[in-house]
Amino acid sequence: MLYTQARAERTIKTRQHIQNILHPLVILTLLIGGVMYGTIAVPQETTIDNSNYQLKPIRALLTPLVESTLSSQIAGRIEKINVRNGERFNLGDHLVEFDCTIQKAQLQKARSELLAIRKRHEANLKLQEFKSIGDLEVAISAAEVEKARAEYALVKAQVDMCIIDAPFNGRVIKRLAQPYESVNQGEPLIEILDDSELKVELYVPSRWLAWLKQDTEFTVRIDETGKTYPARMTALGARVDAVSQSIEITAVISGNHPELLAGMSGEARFQVPGQP
Repeated sequence: MLYTQARAERTIKTRQHIQNILHPLVILTLLIGGVMYGTIAVPQETTIDNSNYQLKPIRALLTPLVESTLSSQIAGRIEKINVRNGERFNLGDHLVEFDCTIQKAQLQKARSELLAIRKRHEANLKLQEFKSIGDLEVAISAAEVEKARAEYALVKAQVDMCIIDAPFNGRVIKRLAQPYESVNQGEPLIEILDDSELKVELYVPSRWLAWLKQDTEFTVRIDETGKTYPARMTALGARVDAVSQSIEITAVISGNHPELLAGMSGEARFQVPGQP
């Protein structure tokens, strides 16, 4: 009986030893077979085929070089508005004129007072040469001249505000006031823009920064005209928007295209450098 029990234990140990040897061999055989017959996927290094990489078009907007709203610098009645909506103007043109009858009269008064005080001071200087007047009187008359000069400059500045001149060559977007209306100081009067050079503004994926550089060239197809125009990048945004993973860029359209207007939009198409 003891012999039979010892024999059974040796048989069990032999089987366990054989299983320990065969188990890794079976797993290795299954893996090799799975790879050969394609039933098991083997991870491989991922590569990007740039030859087939196509960039999606990006929406773009045409904006003016400068867009401003001119406001009244004084309170008064508008006498003239010399431009209409959409009309062009040149640098220095009189766009809006106010009725400044009172301001002009005050300017004439300030000019006369300055002239009289200056003459009095000149007379005091001559009297001082003959020791006929004290130094204090001369100093006071000199201060009065400076005071009158400052008052004249103040009134003249107010008169200069009676006419609003064009700060650049451009066009009128919209008139916000009409002739003969009375307006308050700071009230908007007219919206203008400088369209001598239109900018292209758009947002591109931030991952494009790997190849997008200053002076990168691309094309813009404008919806309103149906034409495609060459453009060149001039400025890159200062930060990436973390939510949309995009960054703003600014470009200009090359050449002279009078049919283009601010506010038009279209699609910008880029090409990765080095790709066909």
